[in-house]
Amino acid sequence: MSGEGSVIKRRVLRPEHAWLLAGGALLVALLIVGVSYVAAKHHQAATLIEQLEPRYARLAGLRADGERLRTTESTLSANLSRLAYGADGDPAQAGNSALQELRTAMTARGLQVASSQVLAAREDGDFLRIGLNLRVEGELPALRDFLRDMAAMSKSPIIFSENTQLTPQPVQGRPHNIIAQLSLFVLKVRQ
Repeated sequence: MSGEGSVIKRRVLRPEHAWLLAGGALLVALLIVGVSYVAAKHHQAATLIEQLEPRYARLAGLRADGERLRTTESTLSANLSRLAYGADGDPAQAGNSALQELRTAMTARGLQVASSQVLAAREDGDFLRIGLNLRVEGELPALRDFLRDMAAMSKSPIIFSENTQLTPQPVQGRPHNIIAQLSLFVLKVRQ
C-alpha cells in the first residue's frame, strides 16, 4: 500500500453543477431577503394596528352612540339658546330686545322705568356680555315679584342680574315706594 493503490480521486465540479449551485444559492438569498421583507412589513402593520386600535374603538363607540350624541347636542343647543342670543345679529339689537322685554314686564307689574340704557358689548370667553342699566320706581312687593320672576321670562334668553341697589323713596299714600338701580346683562354667542 504504498501510495499507488490509495489514490484519492478528486471530483471536479462540472460547470453545469456550478451553475445549479449558484442558482440555488441565489434562490436561497432571494428567499431570505423576501422573508425578511415580509417580516418587516408584518411588524410595521402590527405596530400600525396597535396604534389605530384605540382610535378605531373610540370611533366605533361614537358611531354606536350616535343617536345619543345627536340628542345631547340638540339638548345643549336648546340650553344655549335659553342662556344666550345666537351668533347672528347685532349685539345692540339683542340688548334692545331684552330691554324692551324688561320694560314691558315691569310696566305690567305696576313699576315705572325712569331710565334705561344698553351698554357696549364686552367679550367674555366665547360670549359677548351686553350690559343693561335700568332705574325703576315702584312698590317694593312689585319689584320683588319682578326680580323673582325675571328668569322665567320666556321670549328671550335669560337676563342675568349683576347688581341691584335699592333706595327707599316713600311717597304720600305709598309708604313702600322704592327706587331701584338695576345692573343686568344678557349673553350673545361670539361669531
